[in-house]
Amino acid sequence: MAIQGNKGFSVDLEKIPSKTNRTDHLLFSETRSRLILESSSRNTGRILSMLKRSGIRAAKIGTVKSGSLDYVRDTMLISIPISTAKNTWSQAIPLAMEATA
Repeated sequence: MAIQGNKGFSVDLEKIPSKTNRTDHLLFSETRSRLILESSSRNTGRILSMLKRSGIRAAKIGTVKSGSLDYVRDTMLISIPISTAKNTWSQAIPLAMEATA
């Protein structure tokens, strides 16, 4: 969504429904069944209510914005310009292939 759509986001790690309080786990864990859903702001409340009625833990953890990928926890933890993220993502496999050649 962010890189292909050339959109940034701001995520508040305090709002992620989780049993852990560790920042590294919140950022990098591969918890089963965790996903991010993007919706228009007018539909967010309705979607969260529907998920809650279905017994699915969900929360609004951030917003779409322009310019950067921001991770916040009381203060700004990480801010990556979208252009840097896009370049790193698109060059990861080619650079890895060069390293093995």
